[in-house]
Amino acid sequence: MGSRFYLFMILFHVLASLHAQPRLRLAIGLYSGITYGLQEARGAHDWKNSVVAGALTGAALVLTCKDASHEQVIHCAITGVALSTAVNLLTGPHLV
Repeated sequence: MGSRFYLFMILFHVLASLHAQPRLRLAIGLYSGITYGLQEARGAHDWKNSVVAGALTGAALVLTCKDASHEQVIHCAITGVALSTAVNLLTGPHLV
């Protein structure tokens, strides 16, 4: 397992101990799980896993709302991709 997985799991436990919002815990758990699952399935730890995990997490979060429209799902999926790409660039192997 990569260091990013451990980072998100530590963040998940810290936020859970502070009684964070359920949606935030859902996002962290989904993102970590999807990223790890893709890493194991593909056999590669790269930016593509983060992009897919960000898109799926963003779409899943908006679907927890009562009146989620198609546009909101697409918007949140794109936002998830942008956030996960930013995290990937800021914590990439070139900075370690």
